[in-house]
Amino acid sequence: TWIPRELPGGRASFIHVFEPVEDGQTRGANVFYSVMEQMKMLDTLQNTQLQSAIVKAMYAATIESELDTQSAMDFILGANSKEQRERLTGWIGEIAAYYAAAPVRLGGAKVPHLMPGDSLNLQTAQDTDNGYSVFEQSLLRYIAAGLGVSYEQLSRNYAQMSYSTARASANESWAHFMGRRKFVASRQAS
Repeated sequence: TWIPRELPGGRASFIHVFEPVEDGQTRGANVFYSVMEQMKMLDTLQNTQLQSAIVKAMYAATIESELDTQSAMDFILGANSKEQRERLTGWIGEIAAYYAAAPVRLGGAKVPHLMPGDSLNLQTAQDTDNGYSVFEQSLLRYIAAGLGVSYEQLSRNYAQMSYSTARASANESWAHFMGRRKFVASRQAS
């Protein structure tokens, strides 16, 4: 969209302040350009890690039985004939009677005792870091260096620094940002 340089009253409609690197330069350089690829990688990495954490939080419960595969499938999938239905109904009734007679409680919650030969297994995903923390820290350090700030300031993680070191780092950055602010103000005022 084209925007006129001046408002109808003659005032500038916007102010374009940048620090030229070469003579004749008419556009400023993007300070994020050198680290945009790493910033995208970090975003993708964090989203992938979140999805991985969600998957790792899921679990499945399986009951292992001494029944052969065909018998187990017949019970699970239902029965087609009257004889199979009667066997299935009898088996389910037997299980219900067994569990009703064996109420085990732990802290008020019912813990069913399995039938002889059955075992309950919880299947969970492996919980490994796969170097995520180290890789994320490496990307943040690269981005911080590209932006001219310290890793601690960018990540807001001062755990590895003493108070004096953190304060000195903040003072150095403050001086840099105040210098940039004066540059913008001097360009506007002249």
